[in-house]
Amino acid sequence: MTRWENYLLTTKKILDQYNGSLPLHHFLKTFFKSNPQMGSRDRKQVSQLVYDYFRLGHWRIHDMQRDDRLLIALFLCEDAPNPVLEFFRPAWNAQIALSLPEKLQFLELPPVTEIFPFAAELSAGIDANAYSASFLKQPHLYIRTRYNKQEEVIGLLKKAGVSYALPGDTAIALPNGTKVDAIITDKSWYEIRTFPARKPASCCSPSPKAIGGTVAQPVAVSPSC
Repeated sequence: MTRWENYLLTTKKILDQYNGSLPLHHFLKTFFKSNPQMGSRDRKQVSQLVYDYFRLGHWRIHDMQRDDRLLIALFLCEDAPNPVLEFFRPAWNAQIALSLPEKLQFLELPPVTEIFPFAAELSAGIDANAYSASFLKQPHLYIRTRYNKQEEVIGLLKKAGVSYALPGDTAIALPNGTKVDAIITDKSWYEIRTFPARKPASCCSPSPKAIGGTVAQPVAVSPSC
């Protein structure tokens, strides 16, 4: 059995054992600990297959074997050539850089809105197709710098050769999987926080706390929230 075939076999074993009672990353950590023969490259590739598989969500692709679903997930979710895809589907691997709409057309797949089962319930103004497609991409890891340490944090990221983006204020977007604690050893300089979690604070202007039993004024909320 080749390494690539063993990756698929191990991934299917994980999918059979995982019941959702633990966060997936905790389950994977336990699984890999019980399989010490797997090296770091093996663990990375299997983890990628597992997460990509779950990113397909509720997509009902009829008459599909699980091996095919795993390879489709890998093709849709990744944008760099992959050795597993090269072994099983070299023609797909050659097209890995296509955009998502082009990939869907290439494989003649059903609408991507099937990934999210409640697309019809989304608020007006939300593009259901774009929202559903977002499930196929691993989100960034966001940190918020503290105590005016943003310049120092950026300096450490540059020194470590880590790419980053500045979406606003004290937030920094990093590639998911970045070992932040190994790069920024002083944990008081930052906190991990999703970027949407910052939105309420930027929209609201809370009044000072009530003093001496007086009632605080209503919170002013921006119409853009």
